[in-house]
Amino acid sequence: MPRILELTWEYPPRLVGGIARHVAGLVPGLAAEGFEVVVVTQAPNGERSRTEESGVTIIRTVASGPSPRDFIEEIHLLNHALAQEAVAAHGGESFDLIHAHDWLALFAARALKHAWRVPLVATIHATERGRQRGIHNPTQAFIDQAEWHLCYEAWRVICCSQAMQAEIHSFFGCPEDKICVIPNGIDTQRRAPAAPEPQVRRQLALGADRIVLFVGRLVWEKGLAPLLRAWAEVAREAPEVRLVVVGGGDQGPWQALARECGVTDSVTFAGHVDEATLSSLYQMAQSAVMPSLYEPFGIVALEAMGSGVPVVGSEVGGLAEVVRQCQGGLLVPPDRPQALSRALLRVLTDRQLAGKLAIRGRESVEEIYSWRAIAKRTGAVLEEVLRERARTQWDDPVHPAGRNTRH
Repeated sequence: MPRILELTWEYPPRLVGGIARHVAGLVPGLAAEGFEVVVVTQAPNGERSRTEESGVTIIRTVASGPSPRDFIEEIHLLNHALAQEAVAAHGGESFDLIHAHDWLALFAARALKHAWRVPLVATIHATERGRQRGIHNPTQAFIDQAEWHLCYEAWRVICCSQAMQAEIHSFFGCPEDKICVIPNGIDTQRRAPAAPEPQVRRQLALGADRIVLFVGRLVWEKGLAPLLRAWAEVAREAPEVRLVVVGGGDQGPWQALARECGVTDSVTFAGHVDEATLSSLYQMAQSAVMPSLYEPFGIVALEAMGSGVPVVGSEVGGLAEVVRQCQGGLLVPPDRPQALSRALLRVLTDRQLAGKLAIRGRESVEEIYSWRAIAKRTGAVLEEVLRERARTQWDDPVHPAGRNTRH
């Protein structure tokens, strides 16, 4: 039974972005495919722990040392802790392969790869250059270079969409035959129980309004600015509809923009909500909106379509690929508030269209994007790497994995 080490900076209940949900969805499926899986990650509450969950060992650790001066130093300290826990977990039973998620696990993964002389597979969830539309400061440059090094060190690079494959090939010179496209998934069998709708309406002061749902971090690339500008027209044409914004981050700038756009009375900033509340909001929503300016994949679109909610999204990156394949929503050009408002009003007013989109989306998600199917495809890549490793004489510590067209 191959023994796999998964390195990730976030894992439930610690949720920062999409990596935690991705790894949590993937690893039980890998265990079901016959892999022995150990996840080493950051503890959410400052307390180390070791648990068994769905056939997977989860080791949660805490970074220690001097107080970091910035985010980069914080990640270096975390990687030291990840490596230390991985060495302890290694014990007398070696790992056959390391699987690292994003540059945030690069330093531990690279050190362990060379110490143990086992192959490294990397999953790149997004790129700094893509998120920021270029590199504009030293911190972004550091992250960009770290992403290049992770691609270089990896035997295979997994990404979630054709758009991400193009970014990785273009930005880092990573050969196309080294990159595998495997989409994200969702748990199509197990839904979080929904909180009672009256309770959620009282909790968020929603009254009897119809709901359009935005779920995502409150950051520039998620497209809240064009959404709030578009919402001014939606609110005029459909005053009974409320936009509910779910996600962590600084609400201040977005609340100020909502005031500027004159939509404060029809927008609710809910912040982070628990899974039961989110499940209830999906059941209540007439549409989910994803106005992203940059989106490597768009797992929220899968969650919405899997819940039978039609999607209105930007025609960008992996999000456009998912919505097109599932036929569960409408796509508009990014950063075009007028086009976005028209699409939202179309879904809100054309019940027949909304019903067709909901049915198509739900059926496609269940057929294509279950985590078991995604784990099977990922497991096949890991098995292929292990077979190649068995045939390879590893004389050079970075051969044959270290391969980009520039060095």
